[in-house]
Amino acid sequence: MIFNTHNALGPEEGEVYALQCFLVISTTLLFHGLLLDWQLVGVVRTAENHFAFRGNMALVWAAQLDAVLMFLLTAAYALGAIQWTHKLPVEEDVLARMAREHASQYQLPASPSGQQLIIDGSIESGITRAVRGLLRSHPPVQQVYFASPGGSIYEGRALAKRFREHQLDTRTVSICASAGTTAYAGGAMRSASIAATLGFLPSIPN
Repeated sequence: MIFNTHNALGPEEGEVYALQCFLVISTTLLFHGLLLDWQLVGVVRTAENHFAFRGNMALVWAAQLDAVLMFLLTAAYALGAIQWTHKLPVEEDVLARMAREHASQYQLPASPSGQQLIIDGSIESGITRAVRGLLRSHPPVQQVYFASPGGSIYEGRALAKRFREHQLDTRTVSICASAGTTAYAGGAMRSASIAATLGFLPSIPN
């Protein structure tokens, strides 16, 4: 009955009893400690009385073996009950983790005037979506500054298309290479400082 009650009171999958920690531990000590010990003592005494009257040790040995097995089973159940009070780690969705890792490779600050958007870092998956959201929230943006060593060529092409749609100018004053240059080339008017470095992808012969 004790073990059936234990199973019935167990949390649903993914649920924990962290807030009821004191209640869970107290109930565990009561059921798996005091009540079960009381039952085992009764069984052992009954076996000893049987031996005293009939002289048969078989029941005593069986009672002792049963006590050992019940102790081990009780310890396992009690440990499981205490584990109910531990919060399970929340696993981050794989796609969400990948998106967060990609987003950490670049920064998209806007100038104080709100007319310039800066793409600083690698051209990673999801950057076009992020830039689209920034252009929507910063309508005054007229020019995009690049400081990118490259990245995803597909995102570079998508950025170039977005810049052409919005008629945005592009400029670089540092390094702009590979996929960054592909996106830079989509500007309505393109400019670069004397110190800037433009790097282009090598052409592949047909």
